[in-house]
Amino acid sequence: MKKILLSIVFCFSLFFAYAQCVVSFRGNNGGGNCDPLANGDVATGTITICFDVPVTEATAPDIACVFDNTNQQFITNLTFVLLHIDNQGCAVYCYYEGPNNTNNLFGANTSYTFCTNDPSGQPSCPEEGALPVNFKSFRAVRNHSNVGLTWVTAQEQNNAGFEIQRLIGNSGWQKVAYVVTQTQGGNSNSDLTYTYNELNKSKGITQYRLRQVDIDSRSKLSYIRAVRGEGQNVRTIIYPNPATGGRVNVALEDIVGSFDVSLLDLNGRIVKEWRRLTNNSIQIENLIPGIYNLRILARETGEQSVEKIVVARN
Repeated sequence: MKKILLSIVFCFSLFFAYAQCVVSFRGNNGGGNCDPLANGDVATGTITICFDVPVTEATAPDIACVFDNTNQQFITNLTFVLLHIDNQGCAVYCYYEGPNNTNNLFGANTSYTFCTNDPSGQPSCPEEGALPVNFKSFRAVRNHSNVGLTWVTAQEQNNAGFEIQRLIGNSGWQKVAYVVTQTQGGNSNSDLTYTYNELNKSKGITQYRLRQVDIDSRSKLSYIRAVRGEGQNVRTIIYPNPATGGRVNVALEDIVGSFDVSLLDLNGRIVKEWRRLTNNSIQIENLIPGIYNLRILARETGEQSVEKIVVARN
């Protein structure tokens, strides 16, 4: 099997009291030692993750999300299952892309940041090179013709400010505004809350993200938050529905914290599954024609909802 050692990822000091921090990781293509998931998905590969302290099967953290540092985006269609602990105290995980088994993490010169959960279930996702801001939360909520954006930072170092970006349809990401940091000199170790209200009369889905910029002009992107269009009253929007081409988009408004999503066929079998998501927009691909149920569970509140998806023949 091809084995590639990828870049080392460091944690902010803030996370040492909460979650094990990734020191190094390496992966194998293929998952021959991994059991299939309950829905029949076979493993795409395995990944060995070494943390700042040795772990056991009881203390090995969940992998909450994966950030593709090369393409600056989160990979949200992966499932990780602990396989065993090696003789160095590192955790070996099986990872599953789904029935199509095409998202091989270790086939190119790409680096990743692996995010682990702290005891409250919140994912901690530090960037490579200790970029200066820890986003504690980011929300976007529509109120008639206005969209209110709120984000909280738990720590800022050398931060200059935040560029607010939005995406409507296929128009590409556009700059909406720039919000200057509240810190003195760009540094803070306390929670800081930022708000911005935008007039937005779009009838379709709008996605928002923050581009944090430090004093040295380095930057990183936040999670994406989606809001419904003006006049759309439902909290979960699936578009297009019926879907064509086997692809459908899902936007979940005002989700706080992480949530689990399961796509089931009419027999109740799990077709695809996502756990501990923090982005509230999902793209589901490679669906065969039929009728599906999308089950959404908010981890913090226990609230559950089910939406129907129809995939039409081309």
